[in-house]
Amino acid sequence: MRISRRDSTLNERIEALDEKYIRAQALSKTATEVIPRTWAMLDADELAFVDGELEHCITDRRYFMENYYVIRDERGRLKTLYPWWDHQELVYEAVEEEWSEKGCCRLIILKPRQAGSTTWNGALITAATIFVPNTFSLLMAQDSEVSGEIYQRVMDAFHGLPFWMQPETMSRQQGTRVIFQRDDQQDRVTDPGLGSTLMISNAQRSTGVAIGRTIKNILGSEISRWPEASVWTADIKPSLNAPDMLGIMESTAFGRNGLYYNMWRAAEAGKSIWRALFIPVYRVRKYFIPVLRSDNFRLTPDERGLRENVLKAENFHIPLGFFKWRRAEIVEAINSTGSDETHFESYPVTSQEAFVNSGFCAFPRHELKRQLRVNACDPIAIGEIEYVGMDLPPVLHLHTPRPSELVEKPTKFNRLWVWEEPLPPSSSVEYYLSGDVGGGEEGNDFSAISVYRLGYGPTPDVQVATWHGHMNPSHLARAVAALGQWYNECEVAVEYAQSGITTCNELQWTLDYPNLYRWKQLDKISNTATVHTHWMTTERTRSDAINRMNEKLLDQSIIIHNRHTLEEMLDFGTEDGGGKAQGLNNNDDMVMSDLINVGAASQSGKHREIAEAMGMGTGVASSTAAGLMPAGPCAYAVVDQYSRQVEQVASEQSGLDLIARMEEKHKVKLDWRVVPVRVMKANTPWSELHDGQGAARALYEQGMKDTHVTPDIVQVYRDLLNHDRHSGGSGSGGGPSVLVDGEDF
Repeated sequence: MRISRRDSTLNERIEALDEKYIRAQALSKTATEVIPRTWAMLDADELAFVDGELEHCITDRRYFMENYYVIRDERGRLKTLYPWWDHQELVYEAVEEEWSEKGCCRLIILKPRQAGSTTWNGALITAATIFVPNTFSLLMAQDSEVSGEIYQRVMDAFHGLPFWMQPETMSRQQGTRVIFQRDDQQDRVTDPGLGSTLMISNAQRSTGVAIGRTIKNILGSEISRWPEASVWTADIKPSLNAPDMLGIMESTAFGRNGLYYNMWRAAEAGKSIWRALFIPVYRVRKYFIPVLRSDNFRLTPDERGLRENVLKAENFHIPLGFFKWRRAEIVEAINSTGSDETHFESYPVTSQEAFVNSGFCAFPRHELKRQLRVNACDPIAIGEIEYVGMDLPPVLHLHTPRPSELVEKPTKFNRLWVWEEPLPPSSSVEYYLSGDVGGGEEGNDFSAISVYRLGYGPTPDVQVATWHGHMNPSHLARAVAALGQWYNECEVAVEYAQSGITTCNELQWTLDYPNLYRWKQLDKISNTATVHTHWMTTERTRSDAINRMNEKLLDQSIIIHNRHTLEEMLDFGTEDGGGKAQGLNNNDDMVMSDLINVGAASQSGKHREIAEAMGMGTGVASSTAAGLMPAGPCAYAVVDQYSRQVEQVASEQSGLDLIARMEEKHKVKLDWRVVPVRVMKANTPWSELHDGQGAARALYEQGMKDTHVTPDIVQVYRDLLNHDRHSGGSGSGGGPSVLVDGEDF
């Protein structure tokens, strides 16, 4: 039977040698006679061919895998590992770089599901076992069922090798191990054979996997599914002593805790001897659906942005067919589970979106992941800020960051990260500063400060600076005051609780900071500021701040640049959907600081003050506002003196006309005004009036539970199902010909 190989001419040479092997079998009385008799039949040219091929395979793993390692593909056909897919090229490139630089290879791989990674990596380990004497190799799966399947694949590949490439085996324990030694005990005295062992095991075994061994080659498969970390820490890891080892630990993500998550984060942070390698789903060629001209396929802004970023960063052009496949898979995930989270966990575009906490996130994960893709970026400067006095500008010690300085959240150095330096006060820009105070100099309780440039209407709030780390609470007040000074003496809201009491008192009574947040009683009719300064976290203010942050995320009216903030937000929630939301397997200091910022800025009326300063919300737009603000909101409301809505109108002028008619009709001067109203994504998916595409109704009709039909899910469903319908493009109408993957899409 002919097998597809990279070098197709090998089949004739291999078949000719096989014929002599079959002839030797017919002439031999015992199995031990077959191989010696076959070698005696080979001529000099055939012996030279065998020697050349063995040497080529020993020195070139790629040659062996593409021409001799036989697998059965998804259609049941026998073939070698040729051609390689793009993501397999990435792994091979990393392996070769590690060998060249270090003389060994330790890779930890984060991959999409069903990418063929285990089979390909298993071929690397097999080659390193059957061509190197006295080697102990371990293939480790998550359970006995998977380890049995891996064993069968390896044995199929072994039996697919030509007889002259198969090392002699002394014993084979079904599903567990293969020992490559001379089978005859007497022969082993003078010629022991290869002396290598290939062991296949699983993480369900509690002990004894590798005790007493020196593991030279290891493949750990789906580590995120291993039940206990002890099988690695107590058994395998101490056995990895070979200086020229080949180690590949690969898995898809499964939660934001456990052995694999910790190993990956350490490697990604450069704090491990293992090298992190992420394989994005768009590099796996099989995740693709052909795009036809009749599809009238158009990319969404997010898809277009992803495509452009990947082309710029990786010089890789994502085909349209990937996006078509991805939309269909996300819809399927939503239909089956009520969420798109399982899709992103199994088929990640970035390493950040792969890890999903098992708890209930307090924020819409879809929007947090969009923020990671679109808005998260490196700061322009990092360092420290030093307070001198209220009459003198702060002293800044900033520098352009190195990539290694941004991997982890800062603790004692480079605690200030800056994305935008402050604009002058004359620019009519308003900043807002908030802080959550930790315990002090040590421990896992950090202090965090957030600074946002406030927006209004269609202009989002933008994160411009953060401070994170350890500092004595009284000294932290000086950092808060210095940052507040720098950003135009903006209003400051620091939580007045525990260690924060010291910070707040220092700000108010010692440093005399002039612009402190004044607390409001939210359950009082007047809604006026009290005589109490500083932020007070109560059940009401906490819930209000979380709800407002959710609204801003869904409205896309906030831009968060710090990826560490977003990762904390992904881990902020509850284990069972009840109780107080908090950090799950992560700190939440940066989250709390941002929540205080959103809550305090809203309660203090800062957005309204910006609007009034710019001539918005009074019924008459000023000339200054026109130059500073983008296009106004798409709806307006007429409200009375108690801020109760009288009527919603399509335009500002329509509202003014309505007020004029009512005053003329009733012969009185009405204390009414026209205010802009934002049409929010946080609300509109629930209303058929605004959900013109009918996405919410479609989800109900498909049987999705009420608790699953959230604004976030509806928005995802609308974007995926109805984008093409409203894209304004037109197909050629020329039948099912495949669309050329052009840059104009």
